[in-house]
Parts: sequence; structure tokens; C-alpha cells
Amino acid sequence: MAWAAFVLCVLLGAADVALAMTRGASISGIVRTDLSDIGYTIQAIAFALFGAAVASRRPGNRVWLILTAFGLASSIFGIGIEYTLWALVRHPGSLPGGQVAAWFTTWMFQPIPTLYALMFFLFPTGRALSHRWGWAMWLIPAYIVLGWIPLAFLPGWIQNTVAGEGGLIHNPLAIKAAEPFLRGVVTASTAVIGAALVLGIASLVFRYRQAGAEERQQLKFFIFGAAMTPIAFLVYPVYSGAGALTPIGITALVIASIATDGLPFAVGLAILKYRLYDIDIVINRALVYGALAAFINTV
Repeated sequence: MAWAAFVLCVLLGAADVALAMTRGASISGIVRTDLSDIGYTIQAIAFALFGAAVASRRPGNRVWLILTAFGLASSIFGIGIEYTLWALVRHPGSLPGGQVAAWFTTWMFQPIPTLYALMFFLFPTGRALSHRWGWAMWLIPAYIVLGWIPLAFLPGWIQNTVAGEGGLIHNPLAIKAAEPFLRGVVTASTAVIGAALVLGIASLVFRYRQAGAEERQQLKFFIFGAAMTPIAFLVYPVYSGAGALTPIGITALVIASIATDGLPFAVGLAILKYRLYDIDIVINRALVYGALAAFINTV
């Protein structure tokens, strides 16, 4: 099943990139396509690949389910965006189910941060650190209720440059009268998923302190991947607006892609073969470079 999911992610990713590249730099009223679209596809395929590898060699470790689900969610979201644009904007009426795709993609991104939080709690053994940490994981279903469901009924569309009813594509199941309430709930849900992510990272710290030598080596690989991820959030805003590619923009996108795409590799390698090399020095340097990037970005 995991390898079938990987093949599906590859096929969906190839279709996603092909459609994204053929629609040009932008469609008026829609977030433009750029190099980050390829980065998301690489990330989805990488998660699915290591999910399949872990399932083959460590089938009892439930982390493979998270990796596979992450790959599928990212791939379906990506192709869903392009399918919606093709069916409703680029060639209206040429494909069936355009409105259905528009509805699914209004909330289909939300599983991604949800799976990140779940992975933080369960990595690397596939089990929560303790019963108390298991209680903290209830923040995840709370986020599903507060973050996913309201988005499914909000007006507008996730890739519109104008929010709400002013956007180019509209949610076919939107409840316009409830928009202020739904937006308030969605805003509140960010605190819920934020708390889940913070507690998930805290559980990793406690897990590392209590772990034996083998599990510590696994956690070090994950820390290396996680240490790079904040760089994406520091440099990506440099290139978040519209406009032509610039050297700064390309650099920002490359760093962001390395940061996010490196995490599934770190997870997979940590579980499958943690004694590849002494990673302590690499972790320290990654943290130093991350802090340096933050300082440069601030200046």
C-alpha cells in the first residue's frame, strides 16, 4: 500500500508541475506559480518515498503512516489547485467536477500542519512519549474541528489574491451569512495548531533527554532537519509578493526548498539507518547558520 501511494504521489506530482508550468507566471486574481510549486512536489514525493521505505523495513513503526499521508495530502492539494484552475478558469467546462475540486482545495491544505504536529509527538517510535503527552495530542483533533471544518464553508478560495466574495473562484458550499463567525473560528484554530506544534517539539526535547543511545541518534537526524525548517519562514517572505524572478527571490526559494524538503529525508534516514555519520557537528552548524540567517534577514 505504501509503495502504491508513492507511485500515486509521483504521478500526481508530475501532472501538478506540468499544469503549473504551462499556465504561465500568473492568472489575474490568482496567486502566481513559481519555483516553490516544484519544491512542494519534491517534498510530497520525498515523504511518500520514505514512508514506503519505513513501511517495508519497519512496518511496526506507525510513523510510515504519517509520512505516506503527508505525501498524499500534499500531492492531492497540489493537483487539486491546478485541476480547479483548468476546469473553472483556463478552460471552463472542459473537465468535470471543477466546483468539487474548488471545495476540496479550500481546506485540503490543513492536513499538512496537522501531520507535522502528529509527527512531532510520535517520532521516532510511532508512540507518544507517555500517557500525559497523549493527552496533549487531543489538540490535533480539536484543530481538525476548528481549523478544517470552518474553512470548508468560508466564501472565496485559498489561491485567490482577493479574500472572500471578491475572489476569482468561489467555494460552492460557502455560507456567506456565517462568514464573520467562521473566520473567527479559523483564526482561533491557529492558536490550537500552534500549541500542538510547540508541545510536539517539547515532547521531542523530553524524549531526547530520556532516550537511550539508539533513540538519541534517531532524534539527532530529526533535529537536523527541523533546525533547517525555520530558515524557510525567515527568508521566504522576501519573495512572497508578485513580480519577476530576482536573484534574491531565487535564493530565498532555494533555501526554503532545502529547509522543507530536507525534513522527510532526515526522518527517513533517522529511522532506517541512524549511524550514517556523526551528526552533532552538522546540527551545531545548522543552528548557527539558522541564527545567522535570522540576523541577516532582520537587518
